[in-house]
Amino acid sequence: MRIQYRDVPGDIFDGKLKRNELVIRVQPGEALYIKMMTKTPGMTFDMEETELDLTYGSRYKVKRWFCYFVCYVSYT
Repeated sequence: MRIQYRDVPGDIFDGKLKRNELVIRVQPGEALYIKMMTKTPGMTFDMEETELDLTYGSRYKVKRWFCYFVCYVSYT
């Protein structure tokens, strides 16, 4: 599921902005990440896209078979 947020009214960055979005992925490979435009440090008005990645597989080094086993045991 991908949620894109509305554009900000009153663009002071000359159209360089992309929409911020929240992405929730259930299968395959569970993940939750946010993409957002942030201002770079300093006195300029430069923008860059940054990402907060909360992907389950990269955060926890768990084997896939173990996840399936836990789900199977918990539901039976």
